Amino acid sequence: MLRQDKAPFLFLALIGLLTWSLNNIIENAKLSPLVEYEFAYEDEHNGKLMFTNLSSSSRLEKLTFNLCSSDSDQSTENIFSKAIIEAIEPAYLVENKIKQNSIGGRCFDFTIEEMQPNSEFVVHYEFNASEAEILKLKSSEGQTVRIVESNMLTFAIRNQLVLNIFLFVSSLVILFLYFIVLLNRPERT
Repeated sequence: MLRQDKAPFLFLALIGLLTWSLNNIIENAKLSPLVEYEFAYEDEHNGKLMFTNLSSSSRLEKLTFNLCSSDSDQSTENIFSKAIIEAIEPAYLVENKIKQNSIGGRCFDFTIEEMQPNSEFVVHYEFNASEAEILKLKSSEGQTVRIVESNMLTFAIRNQLVLNIFLFVSSLVILFLYFIVLLNRPERT
């Protein structure tokens, strides 16, 4: 019924199905507006928040975010100070300074005027808190936008080509190894 010499072809069919499923999931995720964000810390008082528009065709306009501290210590009033937005090329930015009246206290607001597909922005800020930050999307000018922290899906979207090449090369290596083993096997009589 299932002979031993058919095993590598079934394995290749399984790799093909895995590749098709992975690409289908990634392409469906890239159709809707999707913004990835990630917190990073330069030192104990300087942080940065990185944004990437992962959608393949959606230009996002006037995204207003609210960054708050979850620090429960009520004695700390001014947690955030000196925030600035930096556009990573090829993205551009009309104004990179965050209005001073929106900084201070436990939260601050900032607006990214336009995010082209695959554009990246970094918000640098100084903080004086021990707890993690909370990011909220306040307004998106009527657009439906998903903001997600870095995860396996965003990793797959960013590295789709590398994943496809890896699966293709691994299938070729498996076929090559199988045929080497098949050719070196003694014939049955």
